[in-house]
Amino acid sequence: MVATCSNAALAVCPLEQKESHDGAAVNKMIGEQEETSFRLASFASGCLGTASPQLAGSKLGLMGSATEEEFGHILRHLETLALQRAQKLSGVAAADATAGDKGGSALVDAGGASCTSCSKAFQTALCDACGQPNGDASTIFARLPRDVHGRADMLRVFGMAESTTPSSGAVSDMPGNHGVLADFVERPLDLPQVHEAARLDAEQDLHDRDISEASWVNDLVAVNTIRAALVHSASCSGHSTPRASIISALSRRCSSRRPALAKSALLALAELATADGGTTASTAASEWPVAAEDAFAGCIGAIRGTKVVARLAETSLAVVSKRVARDASYPAAADALVGCVAAEVNISAPQPPVVALGLRALSTLAQTLNSSTEEGAETSAAGIRVLCERVLQSRRLSPAFSDARSVLRALQGPQEQKERKHSDPLACRGATCANPPHKLGRAPWQSAALAAA
Repeated sequence: MVATCSNAALAVCPLEQKESHDGAAVNKMIGEQEETSFRLASFASGCLGTASPQLAGSKLGLMGSATEEEFGHILRHLETLALQRAQKLSGVAAADATAGDKGGSALVDAGGASCTSCSKAFQTALCDACGQPNGDASTIFARLPRDVHGRADMLRVFGMAESTTPSSGAVSDMPGNHGVLADFVERPLDLPQVHEAARLDAEQDLHDRDISEASWVNDLVAVNTIRAALVHSASCSGHSTPRASIISALSRRCSSRRPALAKSALLALAELATADGGTTASTAASEWPVAAEDAFAGCIGAIRGTKVVARLAETSLAVVSKRVARDASYPAAADALVGCVAAEVNISAPQPPVVALGLRALSTLAQTLNSSTEEGAETSAAGIRVLCERVLQSRRLSPAFSDARSVLRALQGPQEQKERKHSDPLACRGATCANPPHKLGRAPWQSAALAAA
């Protein structure tokens, strides 16, 4: 009997050893994540001079989890804030403003947005502080704790999870959500199917609810519910064309400080614009022209967000402008877009990236207006020219000059471009030039001196 028990115990030993080994590996990984999180939060707190990691996270504007690309933006933002603090403490910020501009220009890409890469010195200091002397930002990112979606849980890293992470109760309070995720979902097909009643409730809530920081989770759930109902419209009876009020409500969420809500709202606008793009029903054609200015303003305003949000804003703006031009007309779409861009140009401190985004969308419309026979095409083209001239007259908007000139070129016809190209011939061509070219690099006074000699 004793031998039997001993043999059974010996048979179980390998399994117990395996479980013990796996448990030790998990505990080791958790320990590494906690250590890296503590080191990173302490490093950020020291760079920003805050009393706690939570205050450092607030200064960085952390609002949720981050992908590796977004983690790079956070580190770049941390370096910028640390440099500004050092300049302020040393008292050289005002005196070296010009030098700071020159030094910062290398950290800006061609589109006017900040690059995600940190300087070599900052990255070295960061890796040393995090216990990875020979690593980089990717190495640190791989050692951070993850959320359920596999992204770095930045709120947990900085000890902010208890106060800012939305609770599951807030998600379940939305009637009929049927498991709609309260997070950014890029592919609408990944969203679960919802009933028609849930869609109607979400639209009503989104339309009636005021925009506030406290309700961003409910807004995100409502937006994802609308997207889910749209992509699974075949299973929803009586799916109607989106109303102009819903389009306006989504547009107001595009400029949210919460990246998840802003990205979801931008995708919802683009998906609504392409949902029934093959139809020309009168009910659908009357919705987008009414909400065109709100949709344009929402997409253009979203450029102030993160770099990922800015890319989605440009894509959504192009889709929405095509839909408005199709339902109304190209002149009507151009007039609405000109009004939105002009509103930004008229303020005391216009932002060049915002204006440049609107001008790039106008460039596409201008190419069609140039050859359009629709009523109001010439008036719209004249309004675009006036807007571009005003942009070119503002030195503050110099980063948008190339986009303004591109729009003006798009408004020119082929014949006009040909005439403009040959209107300024090359100077100094043979005997027709008032000052003929010098031979062998000899100046006129040299030729006169040689003749006198």
